[in-house]
Amino acid sequence: MPEARGEEVEGGGPGAGRRTIRLLLVEDDRELAEEIVTELGERGYEVVHAEEGEAGFALACRGGFDLLILDRLLPKRDGLSIL
Repeated sequence: MPEARGEEVEGGGPGAGRRTIRLLLVEDDRELAEEIVTELGERGYEVVHAEEGEAGFALACRGGFDLLILDRLLPKRDGLSIL
């Protein structure tokens, strides 16, 4: 399992010395989720994806995320109830 609070970026590049921001994306639209994961990943974020509300809720309860991105209309559990 990935480090709960992200890992420090090594080397001498622009992100050196800063830790990776870890996001939880709960989105049931696979195509949209893939685009979001790809775009944010290319920008240096670590993105964990869950396709339905119950799985997203379980991941969110474990903690270790800096930001949650939630779809409002999800199977099995509404995005707002995850908060």
